Amino acid sequence: MTEKPESKNLDSTPAPVPFVAYETSLASEREHSRRLFWLVVALVVALVITNLAWLYAWQQYDYVSETYTQDGGGVNMISGGDCHYGADLQEEETNP
Repeated sequence: MTEKPESKNLDSTPAPVPFVAYETSLASEREHSRRLFWLVVALVVALVITNLAWLYAWQQYDYVSETYTQDGGGVNMISGGDCHYGADLQEEETNP
C-alpha cells in the first residue's frame, strides 16, 4: 500500500511573522489610508466647487413669468378662433 503524506494539522498556530515584515505592512497600510483620506477630501472639495459653478451658471438666466387667461367657455381659441368644437360645428353644417 502507498502511504498518504501526512496532512497538516489545521488547528496548529501559524508561523510567527518577522517584526520587520509586520512594520513594513503597517507602514504601507498607514500610507494607503492617508492617500485615501486625501482623495476623499479632494473629491468633496471638487463636488462643492462644481455645485457652486452650476448655481452661478443658472443664476445668469433671466426668468420671466407670464399669466395666461382663458375665455369664459373653457375653450382655448387657436389661430384666431377658426377651430369649431361640439354644437357650434353641427349648427354650421345644418345652416349654410
